[in-house]
Amino acid sequence: MGEHMHFGRRLIFLLPCLLMLAIQTAPASEEEFLLPDQAFRISGQAIDPKTVLVSWNIADGYYMYRSKLRFRSDTAGIRADQPRVPDAEIRHDDFFGEVEVYRGRVDVRVPLDRRAGAGDTLELETTSQGCADAGLCYPPHKQKIAISLPKPVAVAARGPDGTPESETQAEPSPSPSTCTTPA
Repeated sequence: MGEHMHFGRRLIFLLPCLLMLAIQTAPASEEEFLLPDQAFRISGQAIDPKTVLVSWNIADGYYMYRSKLRFRSDTAGIRADQPRVPDAEIRHDDFFGEVEVYRGRVDVRVPLDRRAGAGDTLELETTSQGCADAGLCYPPHKQKIAISLPKPVAVAARGPDGTPESETQAEPSPSPSTCTTPA
C-alpha cells in the first residue's frame, strides 16, 4: 500500500506541471483569424448613374465563394439588378465539393434600375461568405456601403416629327464616386 501512496504523491506533483506546460503551448498551436470585415475589405464606386462597382480586397490566406455574393439596395427608387460576377478559380471544398472562389481581389459590376427622383446616394447591402485556408469558414456576412451616384440630367431628344422631347440621360462624371466602409 505504501507504493500506491508514493505514486499518488508523484501524480499530484506532476499534474500541475503538466497543466502549466499545456497552457504555455496552447497559444502557439492556435491559429489567430481575422474578423470578417478585416479578411474581406469592401469598397464601392459609381461607374455611371446606373452602374456601381463593388470590390473586395481579400486578405492572404482567405477566399470568398462566388455563389454566395448577393446585392440589395436599401434606397427607395433604386433596385440592384443581376450582378456581373467575374470568373473564379475552382477549389475542392470538403463540404461543398468543387466550388468557385476568389482570392486577392474581386470586382463586381452591379447594374441599377434607378427611377427618376430616386436620389444620388445608393445604400447597398452586400452578402458574401468566405473562409480561411487554415480551416475556419465564416457564416454569410452582410456589409453595407453608401455610394454617391452621378446625377442624371434632362437632355432634349427629337421625336418622330423632329421636335424636342424630354428624356433623362446620364450626366458625364469627371471621375468615379467612391465610398468605402471604415476599417
